[in-house]
Amino acid sequence: MTADQADSSTLPLTRGHKKKAKTRQILLDAAMQIYAEHGVGDLTLHDLAATAEVSNGTVYNYFKTREEVLSAVGLELANQFSHTVSFLSQNVESGTQRVVIGVRMFIQRALIEPRWAKSLIHVVHFDQGIRSALADYIRSDLQAGLQEGILKYEDEDLALSLI
Repeated sequence: MTADQADSSTLPLTRGHKKKAKTRQILLDAAMQIYAEHGVGDLTLHDLAATAEVSNGTVYNYFKTREEVLSAVGLELANQFSHTVSFLSQNVESGTQRVVIGVRMFIQRALIEPRWAKSLIHVVHFDQGIRSALADYIRSDLQAGLQEGILKYEDEDLALSLI
């Protein structure tokens, strides 16, 4: 395959793409800070710009509404955490052990990064879509733990809520 035929996803990022990704990450970090300190409902795009130390126009280049920010932050937090848990438990056969790994990892990270934990809890509590995405991972491990005979619960939704 020639360079012209290469898939664009395999090409190295240009300086512009790197700058755009860095700016987006700065905005997501600023949003997490606002969520952790004040809750999800208190974010305004103006406050996001001020916290990120960028112009209002820069914020609008990435996000048009507060809901878009919430969704982006939620997906970022959920994906990062889910990928880490999945990676560290990839060779673990027991659903119960995978649940334990995830819970322990959350507690450990929350102790080290309380702002991250607060942000994740605020976003998950507020956004049903993010809650559902995370629940799918945990639900399958709960069901596996039940089949293994290690976990015992009568109400799966309640068990999921407790986790």
